[in-house]
Amino acid sequence: MKNKTDRSKARLFFMRGLASLLPTILTIVVLFICYRFVRDNVAAPINHTIHRILVNTSFGRDLLERYGGVELDLSTYRYRVRPGTEWMSFKKPDSNLPDRQKLTEILNEAIPPILGFLIALLLIFVIGFILASYLGRRVFVRFENLLSKFPVIKIIYPNAKQLVEFFFKEKKLDFNTVVAFEYPRREIWAIGFMTGDGLRQLHEHCGRPLVSVFIPSSPAPMTGYTVFVPRADVIPLDIDVEQAFRFIITGGVIVPASQVVSVPAAHDVEVLPVASDRPPPRESSERKHEPDAQSQDKASKREKSQTRGNTSKTGGKTSQSGGKTSKRSPSKPGGKASKSSTPKRKRPS
Repeated sequence: MKNKTDRSKARLFFMRGLASLLPTILTIVVLFICYRFVRDNVAAPINHTIHRILVNTSFGRDLLERYGGVELDLSTYRYRVRPGTEWMSFKKPDSNLPDRQKLTEILNEAIPPILGFLIALLLIFVIGFILASYLGRRVFVRFENLLSKFPVIKIIYPNAKQLVEFFFKEKKLDFNTVVAFEYPRREIWAIGFMTGDGLRQLHEHCGRPLVSVFIPSSPAPMTGYTVFVPRADVIPLDIDVEQAFRFIITGGVIVPASQVVSVPAAHDVEVLPVASDRPPPRESSERKHEPDAQSQDKASKREKSQTRGNTSKTGGKTSQSGGKTSKRSPSKPGGKASKSSTPKRKRPS
């Protein structure tokens, strides 16, 4: 018994530690993946372009010698780190061609690769600054219209743009009001985002104001349903869009601090008896003396059947006596009673 308790405690401690460290580890992993993507796909081409400029132009070689401390001699494929030091070759062992990989290592030592990453961030900032102007927006719209004319790009680009704008849109989301309403039936509540005032034709048909509500699905809130609900049936919630998204993605596990329900203590809860449709069980002595409902019904049915039998017998006798009376009725007033037409039976001797 003690070993089971120790194992359960150890498992509980492990799960608590994992739950505490897992969000931090996932955040670091996601940031590292993003950094590697930018380094390999954005910074690396920029660094390669910088290396070509520094090697193939005299201006670049001067900058490399002045600020990087590396002097190159492309006629003999030699280099030296500082003036006055020994020249070293960067040719391939079996040919007179330069070793590009070794040259890249030399340039990376002189110029750190982080320079390409910083230049990429600077270019993104400059492009954003240009697109913020009227002329930049016009040029970008023309560029998008040009992309929409290509067969394959016009299918991929609009969807990619919608996905990117969902996360990086500058203006606030159109649905900035979190609401709750009964869906898909009464007494079942759903959370949604009020996106507008509905459609005019629906307003005229229903005769009351409706609002359009987007119901995101869980745990992927990027998809969902759009429904039209009467404005009177909608309850605005005092939470923002980000809190609502966290609530939906986690399936209701992460509740906003302002909406946490305080659970009363166990001694404050009044335990009420559970209502049941069945009658309470009777004592054994009562069962012996008091018949149950089924036996009472059977007894009442028997009494009714007996009463009906007695009534039918009495009615038969009455009809027979009535028949005899009608046969003995006189045919003439004041005369003797007429003899019965029915022959009398002879008594047995």
